[in-house]
Amino acid sequence: TQGCWVLVQNGHLGLGLMEQLEEMMARFEDVPTGFRLWITSQPHDRFPLGLLKRSTKVADEPPRGVRARLKRMYATMPPELLDAASQPADRKALYALAFMHSVVQERRSGFRAPYDFGPSDWLA
Repeated sequence: TQGCWVLVQNGHLGLGLMEQLEEMMARFEDVPTGFRLWITSQPHDRFPLGLLKRSTKVADEPPRGVRARLKRMYATMPPELLDAASQPADRKALYALAFMHSVVQERRSGFRAPYDFGPSDWLA
Protein backbone atom coordinates (compact mmCIF):
# COMPACT_ATOMS: atom_id res chain seq x y z
CA THR A 1 0.00 0.00 0.00
CA GLN A 2 1.34 3.41 -0.96
CA GLY A 3 0.73 6.53 1.06
CA CYS A 4 0.01 10.03 -0.09
CA TRP A 5 0.30 13.56 1.19
CA VAL A 6 -2.76 15.62 2.15
CA LEU A 7 -2.77 19.33 3.02
CA VAL A 8 -5.64 20.90 4.95
CA GLN A 9 -5.25 24.67 5.21
CA ASN A 10 -6.79 26.98 7.84
CA GLY A 11 -7.85 24.21 10.20
CA HIS A 12 -8.99 26.82 12.75
CA LEU A 13 -11.80 27.80 10.34
CA GLY A 14 -13.16 24.25 10.09
CA LEU A 15 -13.20 22.96 13.64
CA GLY A 16 -16.05 20.55 12.85
CA LEU A 17 -13.96 19.01 10.09
CA MET A 18 -10.98 18.81 12.44
CA GLU A 19 -13.11 16.87 14.96
CA GLN A 20 -14.18 14.44 12.20
CA LEU A 21 -10.57 14.12 11.12
CA GLU A 22 -9.56 13.33 14.70
CA GLU A 23 -12.15 10.52 14.83
CA MET A 24 -11.00 9.13 11.48
CA MET A 25 -7.37 9.14 12.56
CA ALA A 26 -8.27 7.31 15.80
CA ARG A 27 -9.91 4.51 13.78
CA PHE A 28 -6.83 3.90 11.61
CA GLU A 29 -5.02 0.73 12.52
CA ASP A 30 -2.29 0.59 9.89
CA VAL A 31 -1.31 3.91 8.41
CA PRO A 32 0.80 3.56 5.26
CA THR A 33 4.39 4.62 5.85
CA GLY A 34 4.23 7.19 3.05
CA PHE A 35 1.07 8.90 4.36
CA ARG A 36 1.47 12.50 5.56
CA LEU A 37 -1.29 14.80 6.75
CA TRP A 38 -0.35 18.47 6.93
CA ILE A 39 -2.69 20.91 8.67
CA THR A 40 -2.10 24.64 8.77
CA SER A 41 -3.88 26.50 11.53
CA GLN A 42 -3.81 29.46 13.81
CA PRO A 43 -3.95 28.70 17.54
CA HIS A 44 -7.53 28.05 18.70
CA ASP A 45 -8.90 26.96 22.08
CA ARG A 46 -11.36 24.49 20.52
CA PHE A 47 -8.87 22.76 18.21
CA PRO A 48 -9.15 18.99 18.94
CA LEU A 49 -6.53 17.98 21.50
CA GLY A 50 -6.34 14.40 20.28
CA LEU A 51 -5.28 15.60 16.86
CA LEU A 52 -2.66 17.85 18.41
CA LYS A 53 -1.31 15.04 20.60
CA ARG A 54 -0.86 12.74 17.60
CA SER A 55 0.89 15.45 15.60
CA THR A 56 4.31 16.90 15.15
CA LYS A 57 3.90 20.63 15.60
CA VAL A 58 5.92 23.20 13.69
CA ALA A 59 5.71 26.87 14.58
CA ASP A 60 6.43 29.43 11.91
CA GLU A 61 6.97 32.59 13.91
CA PRO A 62 9.66 35.19 13.55
CA PRO A 63 11.92 35.58 16.58
CA ARG A 64 10.78 38.41 18.85
CA GLY A 65 13.55 40.88 18.15
CA VAL A 66 13.97 40.51 14.38
CA ARG A 67 12.02 43.66 13.53
CA ALA A 68 13.98 45.76 16.03
CA ARG A 69 17.27 44.30 14.80
CA LEU A 70 16.35 45.07 11.17
CA LYS A 71 15.54 48.67 12.07
CA ARG A 72 18.80 48.99 13.96
CA MET A 73 20.78 47.51 11.07
CA TYR A 74 19.26 49.90 8.53
CA ALA A 75 19.89 52.81 10.91
CA THR A 76 23.58 51.92 11.20
CA MET A 77 24.02 51.08 7.52
CA PRO A 78 26.39 53.46 5.71
CA PRO A 79 24.33 55.80 3.44
CA GLU A 80 26.66 55.17 0.49
CA LEU A 81 25.74 51.50 0.67
CA LEU A 82 22.04 52.30 0.24
CA ASP A 83 22.88 54.69 -2.59
CA ALA A 84 24.97 52.01 -4.32
CA ALA A 85 22.04 49.57 -4.21
CA SER A 86 20.09 51.34 -6.94
CA GLN A 87 18.71 48.26 -8.70
CA PRO A 88 15.74 46.37 -7.21
CA ALA A 89 17.79 43.15 -7.16
CA ASP A 90 20.53 44.90 -5.17
CA ARG A 91 18.04 46.18 -2.60
CA LYS A 92 16.51 42.71 -2.28
CA ALA A 93 19.93 41.19 -1.72
CA LEU A 94 20.74 43.84 0.88
CA TYR A 95 17.46 43.14 2.69
CA ALA A 96 18.08 39.37 2.54
CA LEU A 97 21.51 39.86 4.10
CA ALA A 98 20.11 42.11 6.84
CA PHE A 99 17.23 39.72 7.54
CA MET A 100 19.50 36.67 7.65
CA HIS A 101 21.86 38.44 10.01
CA SER A 102 18.97 39.54 12.26
CA VAL A 103 17.66 35.99 12.53
CA VAL A 104 21.13 34.59 13.24
CA GLN A 105 21.73 37.23 15.91
CA GLU A 106 18.35 36.50 17.47
CA ARG A 107 19.05 32.76 17.56
CA ARG A 108 22.74 33.02 18.41
CA SER A 109 22.34 31.42 21.84
CA GLY A 110 23.08 28.09 20.15
CA PHE A 111 26.37 29.30 18.68
CA ARG A 112 29.66 29.01 20.53
CA ALA A 113 31.40 32.19 19.41
CA PRO A 114 29.43 35.45 19.30
CA TYR A 115 29.86 37.60 16.22
CA ASP A 116 28.96 41.26 15.99
CA PHE A 117 28.02 42.50 12.56
CA GLY A 118 29.49 45.94 12.05
CA PRO A 119 29.71 48.61 9.36
CA SER A 120 32.85 47.01 7.91
CA ASP A 121 30.82 43.85 7.21
CA TRP A 122 28.39 45.86 5.05
CA LEU A 123 31.24 46.97 2.84
CA ALA A 124 32.79 43.51 2.44
